[in-house]
Amino acid sequence: MPRELAFLVILGAVSALQPSDSRAGLLHLLTQRSVQTNVYYLTNFHDEPKAKWLARYREPVVSLEMDRISDRSVQPRYHGLDAYCQEDDEAPVDYLRDMMTAEPVEYKVRYLVGTPEGAPRPDASGAPEGFAETTSAAMGMWSNPAAASRRNNPFLERSKKYIEYDETIVPAKVAQSLMRTREQLAREWAWDLRSLLSPNAALESSIDGTSIQVPGMDEDCSPLRSGNKDLCARLATRTASIQALSELSPPEARYLSRKLAPKTEDDDRPSPPITKGDQPIYMPDPIHAELKERICDLQTYADALGDHSSAPGAADRFLEDIRGDSVGTDVDPAAVAARIVAIRDALVRDWSEAVVGAVADEHALVCREALEAQLAQADAADN
Repeated sequence: MPRELAFLVILGAVSALQPSDSRAGLLHLLTQRSVQTNVYYLTNFHDEPKAKWLARYREPVVSLEMDRISDRSVQPRYHGLDAYCQEDDEAPVDYLRDMMTAEPVEYKVRYLVGTPEGAPRPDASGAPEGFAETTSAAMGMWSNPAAASRRNNPFLERSKKYIEYDETIVPAKVAQSLMRTREQLAREWAWDLRSLLSPNAALESSIDGTSIQVPGMDEDCSPLRSGNKDLCARLATRTASIQALSELSPPEARYLSRKLAPKTEDDDRPSPPITKGDQPIYMPDPIHAELKERICDLQTYADALGDHSSAPGAADRFLEDIRGDSVGTDVDPAAVAARIVAIRDALVRDWSEAVVGAVADEHALVCREALEAQLAQADAADN
């Protein structure tokens, strides 16, 4: 995208992209990272069907699946802020609302008996694609000498045996699991957001006694906590930068918009893998998926801080890049960076104090609406 066009897009979208409640972006990100955390758990526990279903629910514009880096370790493919195409009037809790009322998904699971842990597994009709037929190379993953001896024993039966069973994904149960994860992440973020305060703001908080004590911090940390903290820093810096555009002078606003402009090279976000035969009922066809992504790209605000980047510290690099620019006739980069940091300090204070309560209110609303819907269905059945 040309820099001039990027400037017009960013400057013209400031008021539209800045929600009336500045916490909306944080809660959207909280939902995204809760999904990625649950996909992490499911993939690590080798429950690939549920992991793929959850990673593809509501058609994210990037892949939320995990990459296996060892037999017992996985890592996210996507590390960014904008996995979902969100409508202007979409509430952060709408994702959970939809999942609570979605119909169960049934499919058959078929796997080869004796498949080594972590090896590819065969596919089954109706199940998410990705379980390829186990090969002799996969069998070579067994390094146990006793297993090798059994494979070479001519008196042992060599026929392949498969186990098949029906599996059902109940979206409402998945939504309940997501809500528990969101609540844990909210408690962690309430603590971690405070670490994003500038030194002066942190000192002021300690002096005036506004430092918060977060309940439940004796629990185990979530597996993606360090990545979550990095993304919170990027979101807070992006939100502060967008707000600063309306407060800076026109030359400074143009300068900052150029800094915020998304990368001009080809987008390196990991796309959802769609191959021939990979068409379960909850995935769109390739043409529909590509069209949806293009429409989302036109409707969704994008910038350098929201792009996929596996390297941590993007927010710090963004600010340091601004501070490193030379002072111009109408622009003082150091002053621009200072204004962004000041706005970010106010944001993270508000977010850290409000996120736990906001999540609790959202979940209470979702559960109440689900209960009311069940009661209405029961009344309709009785009548």
